Formats: sequence, structure tokens, C-alpha cells
Amino acid sequence: MKPDPVTLAIPTADLLFRAERIPSSDPDDIAQIARNLLEAESPLDPAEMVFSHEILSTDAESALVLAAAAPLAAVERVREAAGADPAAVARVDAAALGLARNLAGRPEFAASGRQPVFAEEDGRLVLLLLENGRPALVRPAGSVRAASGPALSSALRLALLEAEMARGPMDAAPALLVSSSGSALLAAATAAATAAGRELRIVDAAALPPPAFGCARRTLEGASFDLFPDGWRATLAERRSRRRAGFAFGGAAALWVALALALFGWPSVLGSRIKARQARVDAAAPAEAAVQEIRDRIRIIDRYSDRTYSPLEVLREVSLAMPEGVTLARLSYDAARREASVECSALSSQPAYEMSNRLKVSPLFARNDIVAGPTENKGTGRTTFTIRLLFAGGADGEGGAP
Repeated sequence: MKPDPVTLAIPTADLLFRAERIPSSDPDDIAQIARNLLEAESPLDPAEMVFSHEILSTDAESALVLAAAAPLAAVERVREAAGADPAAVARVDAAALGLARNLAGRPEFAASGRQPVFAEEDGRLVLLLLENGRPALVRPAGSVRAASGPALSSALRLALLEAEMARGPMDAAPALLVSSSGSALLAAATAAATAAGRELRIVDAAALPPPAFGCARRTLEGASFDLFPDGWRATLAERRSRRRAGFAFGGAAALWVALALALFGWPSVLGSRIKARQARVDAAAPAEAAVQEIRDRIRIIDRYSDRTYSPLEVLREVSLAMPEGVTLARLSYDAARREASVECSALSSQPAYEMSNRLKVSPLFARNDIVAGPTENKGTGRTTFTIRLLFAGGADGEGGAP
């Protein structure tokens, strides 16, 4: 019996999203440009990544596209956790897009305007920006335990500013939605909504279906977004080819067996069957070795696909911790020593210590030190300072795995 088709939902933490207006309305051009944009930001070799996109809107000369990429190892990990064979997988979606589909139709959901959403996903916060009811920005927003009013306010402010600079302002300002199953985020979300001048609406996460359910609904609705790896397609094509070859071989073998029975009798037939089965085993041996090699590569990739300490994540944490009036002048990143440093300027020395204190609560860093300044520049009237950031588990950190 053929199994029911399965839709897999990839966690947001394993995905890289990018919303872009592409100057073309041709589907092939859009797909190629969206892939090129993500390949340039990919943390791994593009051969080890899976890419897809979804067209949000189009006009005569351009298209607004939400593109995403995920490590092949992350997709394989979700498939293995679901216990699904590639032949049973109908589509591979993003959990954040499934959440957005679950919110559609609820009274808190706004069908027009630019609506921000904070949602819990496996102990981490996800920030979605819905434009006219469709997700146009998706990014992680730190851990739930470390959530604070200033952090959420900064993340929301940066997301809204980025969307406005890329796609222009929107007249409507719908309420800020928070999908949570507890009260831990209430104070931080209230502060963020107040800072953004928006109403706050809480959606009980327990009252929503899981994101995978929303992904399955998107499959039934014909969503084009699909992170189905090309390697799986090649495996399925090979299976079909081998099945057809097996049918042809079986027909020829049946005729040969009939002739052998007539000529040599039953003992000869038994010997022939043994040889035929051994030949099949020998023929399958190279394919089995190739599959094992792929599994070994996936395990290696999985070890190196963690983007927690990537330059983009470090920059995001630093941006969230910057007080008002602080300007980032330079970010230095040293992957070998597992550390980074930022050079900033402000109108006084106080923001330097405030920024250092904010960075201390970030789960990304074991500690931070002000290694230069604060020093006032008499010519410009601004105070400069440098903060050194040690990653959690770094050479001078206080724990964690390297």
C-alpha cells in the first residue's frame, strides 16, 4: 500500500531567508536570480545547500520574492526524524511559513498593512513581518529566556526599517501579534508594542495547530515553495530505472527458468536461482556503498552547518544591544580565535557601558570587555570605544563546546 504523502517543516533556525524585489516577471529568471542572491550569502558550499523561493506579488516588470536556503544536512535530519522515505515526501516547507498560514483567518490577523509577529519555536523567538497577509521577512530573534523589552523593540524597529527602506512605507499599522503559550514574553512584548506605537494582541500558541499542519495545508493549496533536495530526486529516478530494469530482467529470467526446467530439471533450476540472487547482491553493492558515503558526508556537514556564531549572527546580536545614539564603525571577526570586536562611537561614555551590560545577557557570548576607550575626540565631539566579544565556548570563555 502506497503511504500518504508527507510535508516536512524545516525549523527557522536552520533557514536563511531573504526578501527581494527582482526586476523580472519571467519564472525562470526569478528562480535563477533568487538562487544567486542566496548563494552569495550561503554559509556552506552551494552544493551542500537547498534553495527555493515563493513569489509574493508581481507586476508587469518585477516580482517581490521571498527566497530561502537550508543546509542539505538540516533537511535530511528532519526527514530522518519523521521516519519518511524520500518517495513519501510531497514537499519540504519552512515552519515559519506554516505558522503564518495557521494565523490566517484569525481575528488577530491583518489582511492588509505590515504586521509584525513574534512566535516561539523550540525555545527560540522567530520574528515574522507579514505584508498584506503574506510573510515578507523571517528571522530568528534570540532565545525566549533572554527576551527583553529593549531587545524585542530593537529587533522590531530594525525589521520595520529594513522593510520600509526596501519596499516603501505602508499606511496601515496592524497590531503586534505574539504567539506564546505562557506569560514569559508578555512584559517584553508590551514594551516592544508600546515603543512601536502598535496595539499588542496575544495568540495562545496552544490554540493554534502546529506549524507542520500549516505547511501541510500549504501543500494542499499548491504552494510553490519547496526545499526538496535534488539528490532525493536523483535517488527516486534511479529507483524507477532499477524497477523497470528489474521488471525486464524478471521477464527474461522467467523465460530462462522455464527453459532450464525443461532441459535440466529441478536441481539445475535451484542452482540457477542461487546464482541469480547472488548477482543481484553484487550489482547492488556499489549503490549501497554510494549511499553509505552520502550518509557519512551528511554527518560531517551536520557538524559544520551550525550558523550560531556566523558573522551575520554576531552583527545581529550587536545591533540589538546598541543603545540609541550609538554608531557602529567597524566589526572585526576572527573565527579561528572564536572572538569578534566592535568599534563604536557615541555622544558620551555612558552608552559604552550600557552596551557592554546588554551584551552580557546574550547567549552568543561568554563575556565582553571594553578594550579601548571610552575616549572623547575633541575634534568631532564624539566618544569612541572598542568592545571585545568572546564567543560562548571560545578560548577564554567559561564553558560550552568548541
